[in-house]
Amino acid sequence: MSERGRSTPCDPRAGHARTRLYTVDAPGDPRDGIVDEADIELDASFAWGTGADRAARLEAVLVHELGHVLGLDHSCAADATAARDPDYPLCTNPRAMASLMYPNALEPGRALVLDPDSDARDTLTAIYPAASGCGAKDAWLGVACVIASSVAALAWTRRRRAEGKG
Repeated sequence: MSERGRSTPCDPRAGHARTRLYTVDAPGDPRDGIVDEADIELDASFAWGTGADRAARLEAVLVHELGHVLGLDHSCAADATAARDPDYPLCTNPRAMASLMYPNALEPGRALVLDPDSDARDTLTAIYPAASGCGAKDAWLGVACVIASSVAALAWTRRRRAEGKG
């Protein structure tokens, strides 16, 4: 794997998943800093559980990691030194603990979170407005449309490169 990717480490005690974002590195270009590839790594040796519990735990981790791909940050910081600013909540904050983007999606004693909270929805709606060319009236349909369009464009670009045309 190329080392140009920026990894998003979650709780290092968790160790079950990691997202690596690859951005365009072209200073002065309008696309500079835009994510053009993302890899989600899952630890196959992690004890994911069994049956329905296994599926729910995997879903919670994947939804969290896809949140990173879409541009969401963690909902909290482990301690004051890790906080980005004084108003950034610590992970002991109940609201942060209930968030999809809590750093450890599988923290023991914490309920699995499978849906974005209002903060995550607001952030996604701001990043991917419904009017972003998809024409969707509902913000979530707009987000889904942007994701589908991006995946299709990326697949087309990779296919063109493989054919030596791009």
